[in-house]
Amino acid sequence: MTYPKMRPCPQCQSDEHLEVYTYDSGWTHVECNKCFYLGPGEGSHTAAIKAHNERADECGQCGGSGFDTPGTGYGTVCGKCGGQRTLPSR
Repeated sequence: MTYPKMRPCPQCQSDEHLEVYTYDSGWTHVECNKCFYLGPGEGSHTAAIKAHNERADECGQCGGSGFDTPGTGYGTVCGKCGGQRTLPSR
């Protein structure tokens, strides 16, 4: 099965430390093993990734979903407050 591509962590912007975990309770989450971000709980692997990707668009400063750059869908400046998304150094 092919799963959607995960966007970087909304807290630390890492894309190397994200994993999907399913717990005994049945909830599935995207989690970051670097900063301990916990994505929204969902009932399936695909739904957890989709919920994470929606949350990854939230601005850390204003909470809005302003990281929308035409043509890419994933920008570095919040269109709502002008906040700069901090990208990790590689």
